Amino acid sequence: MDKIGQYLRNWIIPDRSIILFCAVLLVFVWSGTLWQIDHDRKATSDMIRQDGDRLTRAFEEHVRRVLKTNEFYLNSMKAEYEQSYTLSPTLERVFQQLRLDPIATAGIVNSAGDLVVSTLGNAAGVNIATVPHFVYHIAADPGEIYLGRPFVGRTSQKVSIHMTRRINNPDGSFAGVAIIAMDPNYFTKFYREMDLSENYTIRLVGLDGIVRASNHVSELDADMTGSDLFLQIKNASAGFYSTRGRIFGKTLEVSYRTMPDYPVIIQVGVSEQALAPFVQRRNVYLAVAGGVSLFILFSAGYIIARARKQRRDETWLRTFVANTPIVFYAIDLGGHFMLSEGLGLKKIGLEAGEAVGHSVFEMYPDFPDILDAFRRAAEGEAVFFEHKVGEVYLNNRLIPVFDDNGRVIAVVGAAVDITERVLAEQRLQESFEKLTATHEELIATEEELRIQYGELDKANQDLVSQNAVLEALREIAAKLMSQTDRDWLLKTVITWATASAGTPHGNIALLNEEEMVMDELDGLGLFEDHAGIKLPLDTGIIGQVYRTGQPVVIRSYNTWTSRLLHPALDEVRCFAQVPLKREDKVIGVIGVAFTSENHHFGEKELELLTRFAELASIAVENVRKMDELLRSKKTAIDIFNAVGDGLLVNDGETGEILAVNYRLQEWFGYSEKEFKEQGITLISTAANKETALQVIRATVKEGPQPLYERETYDREGRRLILEISSTPVEIDGKTRCLASMRDITSRKQMEEGLEYLRQRDAMTGVYNRAYFETDIIRMQAGKYCYVGIFVCDVDGLKLINDTLGHRQGDDLLKQVAGLLAAGIKAPNYVARIGGDEFAVVLFDSTKEQMEELEQYYRLQVEAYNDESPQLPLSLSIGWALGEETVHVESVFKTADNNMYRQKLHQSQSVRGSIVQTLMKALEVRDHITEGHADRLSILMEMMGQHLSLPKGTISDLRLFAKFHDIGKVGIPDSILKKPGKLTEDEMNIMRQHCEIGFRIAKSSPDLEPIADWVLKHQEHWNGKGYPLGISGEEIPIQCRILSIVDAYDAMTSDRPYRKAMSSEDALAEIRRCSGTQFDPVLAEKFINLLSLEIV
Repeated sequence: MDKIGQYLRNWIIPDRSIILFCAVLLVFVWSGTLWQIDHDRKATSDMIRQDGDRLTRAFEEHVRRVLKTNEFYLNSMKAEYEQSYTLSPTLERVFQQLRLDPIATAGIVNSAGDLVVSTLGNAAGVNIATVPHFVYHIAADPGEIYLGRPFVGRTSQKVSIHMTRRINNPDGSFAGVAIIAMDPNYFTKFYREMDLSENYTIRLVGLDGIVRASNHVSELDADMTGSDLFLQIKNASAGFYSTRGRIFGKTLEVSYRTMPDYPVIIQVGVSEQALAPFVQRRNVYLAVAGGVSLFILFSAGYIIARARKQRRDETWLRTFVANTPIVFYAIDLGGHFMLSEGLGLKKIGLEAGEAVGHSVFEMYPDFPDILDAFRRAAEGEAVFFEHKVGEVYLNNRLIPVFDDNGRVIAVVGAAVDITERVLAEQRLQESFEKLTATHEELIATEEELRIQYGELDKANQDLVSQNAVLEALREIAAKLMSQTDRDWLLKTVITWATASAGTPHGNIALLNEEEMVMDELDGLGLFEDHAGIKLPLDTGIIGQVYRTGQPVVIRSYNTWTSRLLHPALDEVRCFAQVPLKREDKVIGVIGVAFTSENHHFGEKELELLTRFAELASIAVENVRKMDELLRSKKTAIDIFNAVGDGLLVNDGETGEILAVNYRLQEWFGYSEKEFKEQGITLISTAANKETALQVIRATVKEGPQPLYERETYDREGRRLILEISSTPVEIDGKTRCLASMRDITSRKQMEEGLEYLRQRDAMTGVYNRAYFETDIIRMQAGKYCYVGIFVCDVDGLKLINDTLGHRQGDDLLKQVAGLLAAGIKAPNYVARIGGDEFAVVLFDSTKEQMEELEQYYRLQVEAYNDESPQLPLSLSIGWALGEETVHVESVFKTADNNMYRQKLHQSQSVRGSIVQTLMKALEVRDHITEGHADRLSILMEMMGQHLSLPKGTISDLRLFAKFHDIGKVGIPDSILKKPGKLTEDEMNIMRQHCEIGFRIAKSSPDLEPIADWVLKHQEHWNGKGYPLGISGEEIPIQCRILSIVDAYDAMTSDRPYRKAMSSEDALAEIRRCSGTQFDPVLAEKFINLLSLEIV
């Protein structure tokens, strides 16, 4: 056996074994790649199905709301008509409320099919006795609402979908039909406004297989009864349908849901174009696998060429390393452990010294990464790698030990437990994926919500970009921090820097402190052959970087007077250098250059290079420290200070600080002397000082303590969050407490920031819809009792946005959020669940408390309107309270229905109130005065009588005289009150008041008759007016009259910049502009009228 052991210790791995090992690796790489491609394919298919199901549910909810509203109107029409079977005033009011999308028209027909009443006006002579939706109610009417297929009107020739309900006589016999005709283009327009890509197809299909609506207009009224899809779904409530595709198995997915309360099926189809990202990722996987295969083959050749293993050496520092959480070990060239110490051994199931004498090949036959690392270290290479043993992740460093002749005699190594870091990174990745999913859902909401969330969307995009940068830096940081070979490190640094900057030209130079010059050590492109050049510190771009310690960019380097003269630099046009620093001292520079006139380094590229330079500085410094450590065989104190974590040694009784490493001094900004003089008060707050002493004493008496976190502050007051473990150590014959600390501040701050963004509405600060829906699911699962929900809708918000701008609308939403939140306390909360909708959730509530809160909200709305009359607030409020047997989702739906019922009753009065408020605001700004309005009304009435216009038209003229300039409420005071002449841009803004006034008038039932006149009252007879540029008799006569009367009153009234003209001069000016600005016939009649009045 001894001979066999001796043979194994001196065994040289044959080339064919390495080739076989590499073949196994290649099989592993390619099998893993193919598995990843298959897994990605399945994940992509699942994602498509999830998107389809989510959109189907969203569209189902939208269609249900529209149909429920129409059903409400049908029931109201039926109920009112069955009261008297005539056109009553109450029925007329019902029809007045029907001027809402998507209703195109509505009416009632009698039993003979004659149209009794219609929203289109005169219904005489219209008979629909032969149309399908009328025949249906005569032939076989089960008493349900009938939803017809698309129908082309006989007179209008417009396509509509009829929603009808039978009307009965008191004896139950057929009395007629209540009809609502919906415009199918409403649904088509809604689907298009969702801004879906061409990858999606949305259909609204009846149970008869006829398409009622689609985002593809060509599919309207299409018959699907013969398709495989319809045969599958006509008897199913919900599911998926798949067709065959080119890329893998099933590519075209159709999600469908049959509405239980209406004969309608919702379909959402996703085309195979959605698989394009999967194809791109598959190509990337294959390219990476090819690259890894080439790397494995190159590594095999490199390993085969290495020299035989050399003599071993006995490791040291056994006493110290045996009491640290780091595992230290030494292995001879035969693979046998000579040292195995450290408390970290317990985490992988070993005791100190247990592995001594055993072979690494015997203990880890199933860990090829460990065996490969040992072989490489035994051949003279410093190896850094991470691997997993059981549930523990370890970061290993293997360093060869050389004798005086430069031969390897042994391998020493250290393993650090990085399990918490790996798990934290995994949790952070999960949080990031959840945030990305939430962000994608927000993008799919309505267009108005996307506008209001524009800033949040930009912030999310910046966050994704920042995360990508951080991920790239994290990956390169892991590579840099694990290297001790300076040449390899410098090559990696300059390669990554040039790649990230988008240029092939770059160099790296380090400070030579003995000669006080920069030694250029490596370069690419133009700088490839510059290694060994010494660069002075007082001239050129390096001089500036060295003096200022800041990045420097020279955009026109070829003409820069301070540039260094060198043939290779003649081609450089833009040159940037960033410093490598150690404790704010410049120790080197990274330079990148462009040779094209059109390329420059932007702020993002420079910021990325600067942050990368910080990582590279640490890596360069680590290499320098490691080189010094290996050359001088540093003592245990040197290792103590070189550890990446903060280390602290305390007295076991008093807590006195006996030793502190450089990392901890760097974090807190205190020297070792200050630590020893002031003690643990420097790293503990007053509140947790006693706790820290208890942990120290427990460590000494009981042994290692569990890992815990502590929040503290450095010298500058910056917050630090530390992850701390402690273990007892023997120093100078006494038991001390060794504390190992890790800075997790950045990780905690990122977790807190991501959690806030995921749950909060960016504009109002209250919870968002995603949080609300998640909480509803949570409460549903927990079967909460007595949960109360308020649903509040801001009335007239669209009118305010259209007239006063979205900023005013946003301010109003913030006021509403504050008002709702002021009435509750935690754990109750407010959430914004739509563009103008809020929900208030209350736990353990009673009916009396709900009624009191509703009254409080209404009083607060009144108080707000008293204090801010210029921007009125109206809320439609509905609430519901859940009992023990009621699900929370049902409570929310009930509250939502109650809110909509109230909104229907007060929508018109709210619009009228807003219009009246706008008029008052206009009067306060002195743009409509009582005298001016009265004079215009009198002159308009006189002119109407002079032209023998009907009395109703004259009454509308008086209303027009008062409200024709209402649109100026949306024009800034800086333009309206400007004393001088307006600029062209200001004039363009002023011309918008006609369109703003038109929208306001259309929103008010009282002003709707004059809305068209408000739009056209600035048009000129010769067509040079605005906003439409129409001319002659295309202009309504009311607008032509107002143009003359308004001009006359303006000329005969005092203005801040001139005195009033006489009546004769004003009439002469009107005659002069007759035929250009004014109607010549009306102008002459007005002049004759005024001449008679003057006489």
